[in-house]
Amino acid sequence: MAGRSLPSGPGAAGGGGTWKDFPLAGGWAVLQHAVQAAPDHALRRAVELVTATSAALELVLVHLGPAAQAGLPAPPTGLDVEAVPDAMVTALADPMWDEWGRHMPLDGGSPAWPTVAAYQTALTLLLPGRPDALAGYRERTGQLIRHTQKSVQP
Repeated sequence: MAGRSLPSGPGAAGGGGTWKDFPLAGGWAVLQHAVQAAPDHALRRAVELVTATSAALELVLVHLGPAAQAGLPAPPTGLDVEAVPDAMVTALADPMWDEWGRHMPLDGGSPAWPTVAAYQTALTLLLPGRPDALAGYRERTGQLIRHTQKSVQP
């Protein structure tokens, strides 16, 4: 496929160029190389971004958001936090939900989670601008969680 033009218009990767220019055109080998060749600090940042953002999304969308949306008290999580009332709507309306969030399992205990997290880590290393975009999403998602200062029972 080298040299073949990409279709242009909506849905086209970048709207032009060639398949060889698309970062994922090399398949799994490109993702594996991105992880193996990454400097330690870049790999550490990518892993931290993927895991922390995923954990924040799970907290908002699975544990806290439904109660906040219904106007109910936060369910027990072992943390002194609750979601802001519009947390679910805000998290799902964020452009990074479509680009990143919807592709992560929302249950950290899911058997698929390690594989998807490894894939997302490689993409974070490979795609230009992804680390900063993911850091921004993590920050915005974190703003949907507020500390309650309630006593947490062990």
